[in-house]
Amino acid sequence: MTGPERTAPVWAGVDLGGTGTRVVVVGADGVELSGTTVASSSFGGAPVDELADLVLALVPDHARLLGVGVGASGPVNLRTGEIRNPDTLPRFSGLDVAGGLARRTGTPAWIDNDAVVAGLAEAAWGAAAGSASVLCVTLGTGIGAAMIQGRLPVLPADGQHPEGGHIAVAGAGSPCYCGLPQCWEQVASRSALDRLRADVGGDEVALWAEYARRLAGGLVTLLTLYHPGCVVIGGGVAQHWSSLEQPLRLALAGFREFDASRPLLAS
Repeated sequence: MTGPERTAPVWAGVDLGGTGTRVVVVGADGVELSGTTVASSSFGGAPVDELADLVLALVPDHARLLGVGVGASGPVNLRTGEIRNPDTLPRFSGLDVAGGLARRTGTPAWIDNDAVVAGLAEAAWGAAAGSASVLCVTLGTGIGAAMIQGRLPVLPADGQHPEGGHIAVAGAGSPCYCGLPQCWEQVASRSALDRLRADVGGDEVALWAEYARRLAGGLVTLLTLYHPGCVVIGGGVAQHWSSLEQPLRLALAGFREFDASRPLLAS
């Protein structure tokens, strides 16, 4: 007879990034049971099926998968579920990822912009828990930004998530596929940080001072627009928060819209 131990409920989370794809399976208590990270470029001609197989392989034998949530490097068309990002996520661009996962795994699946799902998690369980509003900025291969108000994402009239990483910032050069001669993503993503590191050599002080200046140049625009109760910095760069926090605060201090008393936290 199959007992409760054979039907323990679990859920899977997928982070589809421009560089890496991360999959985790958690139990009802939110504790990670299994997980893996693979290169996003490693998927072949049937990427959604391959991703579904990766998810199913992580589900413990005693468990029952109840749902799959996907956060993807956007844009993500929330009406069709399609990722529209041939520039940094070409393997999955134009595909109904959530629909394909649902069919292959036999369980409901959802997809949204990675910054949105990160912001929702931070508001519910993470650094911004208890805050009425949070601006979540994810710094990875690109830049994602989401404003969460009352545990719901703030969306424009068309219902599609705005691409906050593609806002104009001061400077010259670094043309972007978004059409701007220079945008925030081109100068302040983790990819941009890696390029900057090569330029400055081993000077860590100069590295973080310049990167903080670039990050502040776009962040202050979002602070001006949204006036969030809390700001959370996520993505790969959050691992370096001890090096970034003070230079970033210093870079923001000269802007009127930066309130030093507003929580500025790492994911």
